[in-house]
Amino acid sequence: MPYIKSVVISSPTAAIHNTDFNIDVTAIIEFSALERQLGLSYKTTIALYEVDDTMDVYSVQPNWQRVFLQRAARGDKDDFLGFSPAIDMKADRAEDKITHKFNVRAQMESDWTMEIRALVVCVPETSAAMQWSSQKSIRSVAT
Repeated sequence: MPYIKSVVISSPTAAIHNTDFNIDVTAIIEFSALERQLGLSYKTTIALYEVDDTMDVYSVQPNWQRVFLQRAARGDKDDFLGFSPAIDMKADRAEDKITHKFNVRAQMESDWTMEIRALVVCVPETSAAMQWSSQKSIRSVAT
């Protein structure tokens, strides 16, 4: 599996409430010698969140080109600010660097700050897949 060496957020230190501004998220991902030898391919996705109160608990379920996130809120739910499109990567060198620019609206909390956090998920082409079915209702009949 690849190793995500670092995730760095670049943003202004101040923004005017309810205005748009840019946030760059850069990740450095390392690949093992075996991954490079096999020439494995990966899909990498970056998600950006504004943390409200305490960071929610997330379960990440990668499924090749898509990433499913499930969260259990702790107090006020974190605000989802966006996903990057899936970024194609190939293990053809020891490490690779990716960057995605998010355009977000400044939504300050009651303390006039905005706490942001990014999640980077790198999924190999050899990963398992999982998918929920649609929901089906079955009604009761009298006996």
